Amino acid sequence: YFIDIETGQDSYGATSGIGWSFINGVLTINDMASNTYEIIGTGTQTSNRVVVASGAKTNVILSNVNIDVSGAPESAFDMTGATVNLYLRGTNTLRSGMGPGAIRAGLEASDGSTLTITSARGDGLLDGSLNAFGSPNGAGIGGGLYGDGGNITINGGTITATGSSNSAGIGGGGGGAGKGFGGIITITGGIVIADGGAGSVGAGIGGGFEGDGGIITITGGDVTATGGGYPNNNGAGIGGGGFGGNGGITTISGGTVKAISGGGAGIGGGSSSYPGGSGGGGVITISGGIVTATSNDRGAGIGGGGNYYSGVGGFGGDSDTVTISGGTVISTSANGAGIGGGANPSGVLSFMAGMSR
Repeated sequence: YFIDIETGQDSYGATSGIGWSFINGVLTINDMASNTYEIIGTGTQTSNRVVVASGAKTNVILSNVNIDVSGAPESAFDMTGATVNLYLRGTNTLRSGMGPGAIRAGLEASDGSTLTITSARGDGLLDGSLNAFGSPNGAGIGGGLYGDGGNITINGGTITATGSSNSAGIGGGGGGAGKGFGGIITITGGIVIADGGAGSVGAGIGGGFEGDGGIITITGGDVTATGGGYPNNNGAGIGGGGFGGNGGITTISGGTVKAISGGGAGIGGGSSSYPGGSGGGGVITISGGIVTATSNDRGAGIGGGGNYYSGVGGFGGDSDTVTISGGTVISTSANGAGIGGGANPSGVLSFMAGMSR
């Protein structure tokens, strides 16, 4: 099925068909039979958007689609509760918005959703790109406000995902209060550039505001993950969000990975200006690949986030458990440990047993 997102019509001029309909600017896919729908654009910006109904199981090809709903409380591509195999052809852009009661991810694949992204030409190939931008508190790909990331797998294509305010590039949305976890994120191929955003506290890949990183597995591809740039409360490059999100479980066995944060860990915990400490590194296992992890201030390169609270009770995040058995690993920090704990204001580092280098 071929559907023009700019007109809402298929190749016969119809606005509905088996498993899909277009009404009032919304293309809804409610397919349960794993049919394939190619959504076609010319690259011209449109405010028409895509909703894959909760419970649907379907295949979608995006082909030169440019959806911008940044002026409305909507997601450009909302697949909450659905299972979608997403194939990329040409250059595609998804830009979402916010409003009363709704703050959305660029590509909303929150908890309960299963999303697999690859090139239309096959896994591991770079052809076909996706640029996904969340609204403030919405991840580039993952959860909206108070939303955890879903089960997200990237096997190919060129993916750029940018969070905003309190959200991750890929993973959790903003909000805190026990929300904004990264979900389950797996990368096996392609080029992935994930950024928490210039004024955000979210991780590049992982948690939003106060959110833990979730379960992050990288076996291949070229991955660059940068924590949000909000001063003193940065998310990790890969791992926990700012204001003390813990790293979760991160496993790297292949690929080229660059993970960068300001005060958070390159890989591990987010930083915090709160008393009571910053995010712990979680469980980090590296057995292969080329990994460069950098904290530009008090976080560890790999391990705990840095702390900026100057009163009693301010301390850097513990390294928790770091195991490195293979690959090439370069881990540096300006003021924390290369591998280990983040720094507190006095420059003292925190470590825990169980770490191997």
